[in-house]
Amino acid sequence: MELKKNWYLARISEDGSDNGGTAMDTAVSSKKKKATPQPKNITSRLLNFMKDPAAKATPLADQADAGNYIYRILAGKNQAYGQLTLNQDGTYQNAVSIHAAEGVTADDSDKPVVAEYEVSTGHITNLYGKYYLQPDNLLRISYYVHGQNVDKPLPQKITLYTGSNIGLAKARIEHVSDNYLFYSKDYDPWPEETGQATAAITLTKTETSQISLSEIYQAALQQAAVWQTNSISSNADLMQVVATLADNNQDRVGTVGVNFSGSYGVSQQPADYAGVAKDGSAQATMDYVFAVSPANDTSGTAVITTTSGSLLVFGSLKNQLYLLHQPDSNSATVTWQPVKNTALTVTDVRVRLNP
Repeated sequence: MELKKNWYLARISEDGSDNGGTAMDTAVSSKKKKATPQPKNITSRLLNFMKDPAAKATPLADQADAGNYIYRILAGKNQAYGQLTLNQDGTYQNAVSIHAAEGVTADDSDKPVVAEYEVSTGHITNLYGKYYLQPDNLLRISYYVHGQNVDKPLPQKITLYTGSNIGLAKARIEHVSDNYLFYSKDYDPWPEETGQATAAITLTKTETSQISLSEIYQAALQQAAVWQTNSISSNADLMQVVATLADNNQDRVGTVGVNFSGSYGVSQQPADYAGVAKDGSAQATMDYVFAVSPANDTSGTAVITTTSGSLLVFGSLKNQLYLLHQPDSNSATVTWQPVKNTALTVTDVRVRLNP
């Protein structure tokens, strides 16, 4: 199987510099679940609650089956990419990156937006000449999707599920002739060129190894820490932070509604948006800018008419958020106004155990 561009598992580096993610397209139950009390200092202690897959493992029936395998799947309507590692001692690790559907971008952005990255570890049961995967741990990292900076996505939640809390469907691997076939009702096989789905998910051997679940957790914490210490250093960073603010405030930034499911872009140059103050003097040039579609309920001078349509243009100067206004719709004059009571900060990542 030849993997085209971006058809690979977006692995998290140990320093948190790369991204991974999965975005399950699942229905949300309307019935509220009572919150599970969380242990104290859960962020530093989360890995202490991991189960040891080796405790129940028995060696693979065929040691030659050990190795790393990659695959591509559909998770709901979303493209997804996975890597499965089978170890000779009968343990395994399965990492899945599911990509969110992207909106219309105003610039060239072909990198996939990730919404979740999940990795399960467990032991293998040898039955009927097949390998059944028995998960012991599932780490799920959920990312902010709207306005995502795909070069350094911002984690929203990190959750560890153990034992009966995992909830994955039964999965197995069959070695048929020269093929390794993966079966799981959590995912759909990738359609072939004919448009018809195959009966199983085809695994392809790779020399690329995975980093451990523990290392992935530490890398995700590092991803979050980067945003806390140095959150904005590019147009893309500004868009990610503002989108996060909107996600946590009913799609509003200050009093203005935004629509990150519409058009957005970070290719703008700050110098191209020279503002004029009320007294006619030139305003300072913004450090970073980006554009996004307004929400349906947004009107007034904040909506700027551009060649790409009606947009909101946000800017930042010395870590203060501004919004571009057009006092007269039939004039090219624009002015920057601060967004009151809105700090350019991100919330801490939520770490949870078996919620």
